[in-house]
Amino acid sequence: MMKEDRMNYKYETENKDYRDFASGRVLLNAKKTTAFPIRMASEIMQHCIASLEKKESLTLYDPCCGGAHLLTAMGFIHGKAIKSVYGSDFDRDVIEVATTNLSLLTDDGLIKRENQLSSLFDAYAKESHKEALESVERLRSMSAQMTSPIISSFTWDITSGPPPVNEKADIVITDIPYGNTVGWQTTSSDPVQDLLGHLEPIMNKEDSIIAIVSEKKKRSLMIVLKK
Repeated sequence: MMKEDRMNYKYETENKDYRDFASGRVLLNAKKTTAFPIRMASEIMQHCIASLEKKESLTLYDPCCGGAHLLTAMGFIHGKAIKSVYGSDFDRDVIEVATTNLSLLTDDGLIKRENQLSSLFDAYAKESHKEALESVERLRSMSAQMTSPIISSFTWDITSGPPPVNEKADIVITDIPYGNTVGWQTTSSDPVQDLLGHLEPIMNKEDSIIAIVSEKKKRSLMIVLKK
């Protein structure tokens, strides 16, 4: 059974600094995608976790992940509660960026990005590269929350059928395509309904939640609960 709810801010009350997650700083920017506001993403994630009986070892999935900016940030911020992170998108090019960004949640991926930034700083001595290296150190301390995470990104059109995810998802968070920058590239006449229908088979049937940002300026949010 599904229940729709409109979320109001009540979890993210502190004025936190999220500059470490700025697109293009440590996390890569994917062309033709928009970076989701991290404060709002964290608020949504906290709302989702609070709605579940299970509070840890959660499987998180974004079926329209773009460059996985949202997923990667949530892995760092809420990694203590997350066991697995899955991201998919219809665009093969942005999935390459998503794979790189999600790799930052691992020691090897973060070290590789740190080495890239160190080389850039050695070559150009830009303040932005120095600041990015400082962000890497802060992200490294956050990544310790996730122990041997399962991470996967793959090309998939969620409007075409259920995705090949190996685990049942506890939380789905997605910023669906809209507007001039990003739009649905599908033949579906009702992509949102198709998305929901194709998510159902891969959701944890006992206790899971789907959060969808559904309108411009990210002001309208639909929460779909599955019990």
